[in-house]
Amino acid sequence: MALHIGQRHRYKECGLDNVYLVNIQTLKCKDCGVTEIVIPRLKLLHATLARAIALSPNVLSGTEIRFLRKQLKLKAKEFAVFLHVDASTLSRWENGDQEPGSQSDSLVRYVFFRLFEEREGHKQEGRVAEQIASTGFARERHEICINVDNPSVYSYS
Repeated sequence: MALHIGQRHRYKECGLDNVYLVNIQTLKCKDCGVTEIVIPRLKLLHATLARAIALSPNVLSGTEIRFLRKQLKLKAKEFAVFLHVDASTLSRWENGDQEPGSQSDSLVRYVFFRLFEEREGHKQEGRVAEQIASTGFARERHEICINVDNPSVYSYS
């Protein structure tokens, strides 16, 4: 196996197509050519990714809503109860068959942060409510980049 340092990796394994990991290490088999990525601190990485999604300037996509729900370790029916929507509505959002309105989009974000804080036992840094309220809900997708050397930091591009 050959170790490659400082790579950029499109992190499709998380279920999203707009997430990139920078400074990632990869291992490539010299014999068969198979490449494996090395992801340290996966729990912190996914928590950072969830925060980046919940604070993104974009309308939440269905896959992003699903990612946030799974980060909370909730079944669709359980999450739907918190959002006061039918589970079939949540399913349509997650599958991309229906876009949530701006109020529902904001509610998903607020509920995510509140439940995440309760489960993790610590308050999120910054003025989360104000950031969500000022979200412009852009339609175009931004890339989310996370530096695995410091997985608590993210950026949009």
